[in-house]
Amino acid sequence: MAAAKSKAGSGKSWDAYKAYNDITETFKDYPEAKQASAELVKLRSDPKVSRELQARGIMDNAATLLNSKKKSDHQTALAELETLHKQFAGTDAENAAKSMK
Repeated sequence: MAAAKSKAGSGKSWDAYKAYNDITETFKDYPEAKQASAELVKLRSDPKVSRELQARGIMDNAATLLNSKKKSDHQTALAELETLHKQFAGTDAENAAKSMK
């Protein structure tokens, strides 16, 4: 919790979001998970976090479409990956998506 709070306080909102998210998933049965979840809600309004979450959504959708057997789904996925590269350059999702195609 302290590391996540420190990241949030130093302007690293996306890193803080990821740390709080890990806490909520790893310690879901502990009181700290509720605190971390509340911080996640606050951080979602941060522009950096919002941008990363949008990019992640596009990447996840493209990955799902790439696993489809339909050619049209593959074409849609490639278009989404292109959008990701153009509009969300520098995000974690865009960097992860570079290996997809």
